[in-house]
Parts: sequence; structure tokens; C-alpha cells
Amino acid sequence: MASEGVLRERSEFSPEFWTERAPAVLCLLCAATCGAVSWWLVANGFLWACFYTCVGAALRRYRPGDAKDKRYGRVPDGYGRWAYNLSIIHQAVVLPALAIVAAALGGQSVRTVDWLRAPSENLNFVSRHIFYSTMGAMGKDFWIYGNRLELWLLVHHVATIGGCALCMSLDSGGGLAVANAFMGELSSATYNLHIIRPCFPTKCLRVVSIGCVNISVLLTSCWLLFMDNHWLKSTAYLTLCVSIFSLRCVDLVKLRDVEEEVASE
Repeated sequence: MASEGVLRERSEFSPEFWTERAPAVLCLLCAATCGAVSWWLVANGFLWACFYTCVGAALRRYRPGDAKDKRYGRVPDGYGRWAYNLSIIHQAVVLPALAIVAAALGGQSVRTVDWLRAPSENLNFVSRHIFYSTMGAMGKDFWIYGNRLELWLLVHHVATIGGCALCMSLDSGGGLAVANAFMGELSSATYNLHIIRPCFPTKCLRVVSIGCVNISVLLTSCWLLFMDNHWLKSTAYLTLCVSIFSLRCVDLVKLRDVEEEVASE
């Protein structure tokens, strides 16, 4: 029976691999070949995806978190507790560590405003890995769960990967794009924390952090619109920020509606 289960899983995985994952990888390789994105970007994103895949496998094996789900009363949603912990590791551990190292390497000679307005190509090596690691964190979801991604998750991940690639091509505002990406991902950690530990303090932390970052990113994206970038890049960046702002606001509204439904019952 066990062997039949393994064969069944393999037969279910194979069609999804050939219809979803393989074409996505092929499109990425074609984009790099045509010069739309750099091979260095693809290689670093893939290495980070492999790193998070290994961390996810370790969490799934040694810290699945089923007992804690029962203790905290988390409602099953198709994703294990280990998956949310993996996201938190990227958002609240890896990214802050990269930011601290990048700030230390940047020194004190550059003014903050000048750094925010600098072109992306002037960012130091570690700052670029904030984008690379985020792309890897999104990319690993295409294979780590072994099943089809939900549509909203697919759109979110594709937009995030494309947005990171766009940010690394900016002629002005590269530092601002790094700061926005860092704050956006860090605030998303509070969403994952509230999912695995649903309580009033984590709910307040989620609402306040995501709400404040939403406003900050939206305002700074308007500033970037007037920097020395091609109008297509500026418009694309603003559109991306507005879209993510709208999705995150909708999520907060849904959270309020769910709380009202629970209170009425």
C-alpha cells in the first residue's frame, strides 16, 4: 500500500511539473538568454531558492508543529506550520541580517538621501541579496509544496519576482527600492506570526505594522515617480506598489470581517 501511495504521488506530481514548473523555468532561462534579465540574477535567485528548500525540508521533518497548532487553536488551511515558520525565517531573520551587514559595509560617508536616490547598480553586493533572497523565497514555493499553487499566490509570487528584477534595473532610487522591499517583507512576518499564533497581541501587531508600511511604501513610491528613471520603469514600480498596497488593505478588511463573524456567532 505504501508503494502504491508513492506511485500515486509521483503520477500526480509529474503532470504539474510539466505543465507549470518546467515552463516557468524555461521562460526564465529564455529571458536570461535574451538579455531581459541577467544570468547573475537567475543564479543567485536559484541558489537562495535551494537554500530555503533545504531549510523547509529540515523544518518539515524535525519541527512540523502539529502539536503547537492544536495548542494555539490554529485552523488548518492546507499549509503546515513549518511553511509559515520558513517564511518568518526569511522575513525576520535572513533579511534583517543582510540589512545589518549591508549597512555596516556602506559606512558613514554616504548621506541617507543620496543612498536612497542612488542607481541600483551602485548598491553594494549584500544589499542586492535582499532582492535575490526574496526572489528565492518566492521561487521555492513553486516546488516545495508538491501541489498546485493557488491563483492569488501564483500572481503574488510572479509579481514579487518581477518587481525585484525591476528594482535592480532602476537608474535612480535603488536604495529606496531596497528599503521598501525590506520593510514590506518584514511587515509580512507579522501576518505569518498571527496565522500560527492567533491572538489579540499578534493581531494588533499585524494590523499596525502592515498598515504603517503600506502608507510609507505608497508615499515613497510617489517620490520615486519623479526621479531620473525611464517613465516605463517609474510607472511599473508605482503600479506594482499600488497593487500590493490594495491587496494588503483588502487582507486587513477581510481580517476585520472574520473577527466580526466570529464575534456574532
